[in-house]
Amino acid sequence: MKIYDGFFRMGRIFEQAIQNQDFQHNWLTPEQKYERLLSWKPELLKRFLLKWIASYLGMTPETLSRIRRKISS
Repeated sequence: MKIYDGFFRMGRIFEQAIQNQDFQHNWLTPEQKYERLLSWKPELLKRFLLKWIASYLGMTPETLSRIRRKISS
């Protein structure tokens, strides 16, 4: 149950933090969603599991991993 509690807590924090952002809209590419999150609320990336962040952004953990690798290089 701790995993589910953490995931729902993350969802509430994301909702509060990015109320007016476009992270979940389909007109943004996965890379654009991640870049917006990285520039607007980078502390969330340290606070939650990357697979939860990927799910919230509407992408697979593998896609998020590829994006992070591409941006960091």
